[in-house]
Amino acid sequence: MGEHDKIPIISEKKVIYSEIYDIKEEYKYLKEFLENSRHYDITEKDYEEKNDKGDRSIVVKCEAEQEFTDYYKIIIKFGLKMNGKDISIQTPEGKNLNRTEGKANISVNAYILADWQNKRGQSPLSKFLDKVYSKYVGGDEMDRCIGSAVGDVNEILGRFKQQMNTTM
Repeated sequence: MGEHDKIPIISEKKVIYSEIYDIKEEYKYLKEFLENSRHYDITEKDYEEKNDKGDRSIVVKCEAEQEFTDYYKIIIKFGLKMNGKDISIQTPEGKNLNRTEGKANISVNAYILADWQNKRGQSPLSKFLDKVYSKYVGGDEMDRCIGSAVGDVNEILGRFKQQMNTTM
């Protein structure tokens, strides 16, 4: 598959948070949302966790794929970077919770792969017919795919903000 099949949707949206949070719960929450609610297949491209004398950091890079149709596939790449110091807080009920006080940020990119299964031929006639189909027939399908990708990215960022504000 060539680069011409990649349709960029969102490039580098970021949210930075500075407060108290549960470092592992944030990652788990986002991953479960994408896998269970939106039916993406997630691949961890990079995972690094350090815990040195109370200083904690996690760097995660993931790629989420969703087969929108047999022609369009949504790809969302996100990275989480969290670092801070381990602290213990007490709930109003008297329960001690282990949390991290520091910074967390998420960055998200999204694009669509067209003809990701290479079902349509590469001959000049096939390419011409593909462009005619995309312009006059398949445009609505493409708009729905773009809308879904944008909605999912906004939902990821919104849930990240919401979860970060509720983990104290």
